[in-house]
Amino acid sequence: MKNTIIILGLFLITSCSIPSPVYLGMGERQFIVENIDSKDEIAEMNSNRTVYKVPYHIGGSNFGYKFYYFKDGKLTAMDEGFIPLGSKTAVPTPL
Repeated sequence: MKNTIIILGLFLITSCSIPSPVYLGMGERQFIVENIDSKDEIAEMNSNRTVYKVPYHIGGSNFGYKFYYFKDGKLTAMDEGFIPLGSKTAVPTPL
């Protein structure tokens, strides 16, 4: 019984850390509520689009960033951005 409770507790803890699915057409507010935390940031905001820069991890290691592009409150694209010549960090893909 004690082992069952421990296993169930570990399952609940790990299942809470899994991000919600992201899909094209998703609303920006829904994306923010389900996927954004304090270490994420707005990489770009202008009259054409809003871009969120979100780190992604595999096995506890930071593998880079994902960029999520919103236009008129809807997710229109997502990618890993691009690294400009002479830079070491990714930036949003230009329009």
